[in-house]
Amino acid sequence: MIKNLLFECIFLLAGCAGQKEDGLFQIFTIDALLSGVYDGSFSCGSLLKQGDLGIGTFNALDGEMLIMDGKVYQILADIAPLVLN
Repeated sequence: MIKNLLFECIFLLAGCAGQKEDGLFQIFTIDALLSGVYDGSFSCGSLLKQGDLGIGTFNALDGEMLIMDGKVYQILADIAPLVLN
């Protein structure tokens, strides 16, 4: 079960599924983060429709986000990375 977490900040995706060419998908820039934009705008499911590789952060800066091979990982400072399914 993939948690329906909202995403914010920088998120880049390459190797987008369903496209003939590799592409890049970006939601926010670092300027948004530095300006205090911490509210999410995308669910994990929506992001996975864009591709299978990416980096970013979760709503309210709740850990680092890594998407690799179509799996979403939440990396917190005090525990091992969590696979969100």
